[in-house]
Amino acid sequence: MNILLLKIDTTQEVPLWLLERADRVYLVLDAFDAARELDPRIRSRVEKTYLVSSCDSIDEISAVAVDLLCNGVQIDKIATHTEFSQYAAGYLAGLLNVDNYSSEVALNTRDKRRMKQLIAGAGLATARFLSVSDSSTASAKEIVDSVGLPLVLKPANGMSTMSTYRLDTAEELNWCLKGFTTRPEIRSQQLIAEAFIHGDELHIDAIWRGGKPWIFYVSRYFVPRLEYFTDGGINGSAMLNEDEYPELYARLRVFHDQVNSALSLEDGATHLEVFMDPQSGEITFSEIASRYGGASIFEMIRERCGVDERELWLHELTGRHLDELPLKPSAFSHVGVINLGPRSSGYITELPDEVALLADPNISSVTVSRSVGELVELHHPAVWCILTVIVANSEVELEAAAARITETYLIGTAPSQGKLRRAAQ
Repeated sequence: MNILLLKIDTTQEVPLWLLERADRVYLVLDAFDAARELDPRIRSRVEKTYLVSSCDSIDEISAVAVDLLCNGVQIDKIATHTEFSQYAAGYLAGLLNVDNYSSEVALNTRDKRRMKQLIAGAGLATARFLSVSDSSTASAKEIVDSVGLPLVLKPANGMSTMSTYRLDTAEELNWCLKGFTTRPEIRSQQLIAEAFIHGDELHIDAIWRGGKPWIFYVSRYFVPRLEYFTDGGINGSAMLNEDEYPELYARLRVFHDQVNSALSLEDGATHLEVFMDPQSGEITFSEIASRYGGASIFEMIRERCGVDERELWLHELTGRHLDELPLKPSAFSHVGVINLGPRSSGYITELPDEVALLADPNISSVTVSRSVGELVELHHPAVWCILTVIVANSEVELEAAAARITETYLIGTAPSQGKLRRAAQ
């Protein structure tokens, strides 16, 4: 089987796992990837490496396709696992006649306007929304009349609550529209305005084959993402034990099937986010990605079932069978993930000791992505610093451990020069 892999993960484990399962791997790296040293085990074993300035460059991505076609290479599957490579994967799938991805799926799972249009059209609950193609000429009155207040304004092709604002008045909206800019990672300047949804925020992480889930895990954010950015609290989520929430799992399986049908999803990894009204239990669609979840969600899943979600995804992608993997339940009934970060932007002056973190009875793994002296700017909740997978034997114990760990292991910062812009307010 010939696989075309777009981009590499930070640990470079994805290409290594893929090389174990595929006959040949062709690799596309963008400028961000190329700035890092490629693992020699990958460099020596991949069939060919293509360098592009960006996966959004149509001419460079087209050139990759033509080179493969000219050399008679039949690509069987395209592997895409980042927000930055979804559109390229869909485009290449069409050029190379690959059936595991498509431009339609890329559009349906990247542009929040299109996904909400299709979800609403399928009769599923989602927030009222309005497409804002040009913030400089948009009418605040028209937006408020269509969506109501409070509302959320964000990039239509955004990610991780980057450049996302909660706005409570028409005056705030008008001010925001006049000076709206996005983070440089987000290229399109088109926006979506949508009604703000109150309630518990859940994420559902699954691997699919032929519309059936290999794994299906429901987690609840300790604090909804936008509320965390403005109010603070615990930055992370706790996986809900299916034995304790059988009805919720059953309802969400039906809901997810309807979402998949509306968005033409059948195979691979998905990361779905929904809101649940704590009183009525009503489920409202928020958004979905056709990739595995970020942060350390894949490691939380490894703690839960014994296999990293990224490896599960690649196993499905390459046509293998689930029973070939060494699945085993965790020794703990409850798992979660939290991000330890500074309480204010600035240069890091102090980091918790990794040995001390790993010695904590409620921490099973630690990923440190920052160093002393590094500048951290808290533009949005997904600014990862120290990601920890936490474990416990009850939901109450897990929540208490998350609060204790967040308060105990602190990251010190010194003020940076200049004024920093908050990405949500």
